[in-house]
Amino acid sequence: MAEQRDAGVAFAIRNDIVERLPCLPQGINDRLMCLRPPLLGDQFAIIISTYAPPMTSSDAAKDKFYEDLHALLATVPKVDMLIVLGEFNARVGTDLRRILKLTWRDRIPETEVLERTSLLSIYAQLKQLQLRWSGHLVRMNDERQPKRLLYGDVAMGFR
Repeated sequence: MAEQRDAGVAFAIRNDIVERLPCLPQGINDRLMCLRPPLLGDQFAIIISTYAPPMTSSDAAKDKFYEDLHALLATVPKVDMLIVLGEFNARVGTDLRRILKLTWRDRIPETEVLERTSLLSIYAQLKQLQLRWSGHLVRMNDERQPKRLLYGDVAMGFR
């Protein structure tokens, strides 16, 4: 009987790009993989593909994953560009529902869960940050591109 797998990471790379890579992607384990395509000069883009253990996994498995990820991140030179792609199995609101002792049968929308906990939704947080950011824009010189974008005063043209 074949061993059952519950994880796996990979990169899909066009053949013409693979031919130009100095080395093939390196599999760290079944949840971490690293690719180092060259950039200009001596720089590399360090692309890490991750698949975190689900919340139902043991604490030991989750700890091992994050220890391995931390060790891999520690090897990335500061001059290189770091890109982390992954599925971190995040569950938004699950713990809030558990804290409020709600089940799926309660049919309470996320907005009400947020109201009961006095928290802001991601959308509301972004709006709040956008208002803070607009304060900086208002104080900018009128000719600066961000301020022109704020007031919709952008010249027509091509990129």
